[in-house]
Amino acid sequence: MMMKLDRMPIKVLHIGADNIGYGGRSVIAFNLTQYMDNERITNDFLVFANVKQKKYINALADKGGKYVRIDLNSHYLKVLKEVQRTIQMKMLIERERYDIIHIHADNAYEAMRSIWSGRFAGVKRFVIHAHTTG
Repeated sequence: MMMKLDRMPIKVLHIGADNIGYGGRSVIAFNLTQYMDNERITNDFLVFANVKQKKYINALADKGGKYVRIDLNSHYLKVLKEVQRTIQMKMLIERERYDIIHIHADNAYEAMRSIWSGRFAGVKRFVIHAHTTG
């Protein structure tokens, strides 16, 4: 099924691939975006810490994408951090008006948290990529 949108390019947010340059799933996700037509698709990555390797920042920017950082309050209990993460993700998705969320997850909870944030923000299309052997 071909997706027709009023505006181009299609905006994709990658969630769960925020350890660019170090983690396996992050490198795989990043490398996949480098072969996409940036006039048709832009790829942004949600991160929770600074991206330390400038070559990834520059390569993503050259393709029209960016890293979008969310800061979490480190003093919150774990459950409050999860609530904060979900709310901030929803606000980001609404503000940037993403068409698709590509979720890179190690477990079902991680995928569901991202789906909830996206659904509450009005996103209808998701790609869930399981990076696990179990």
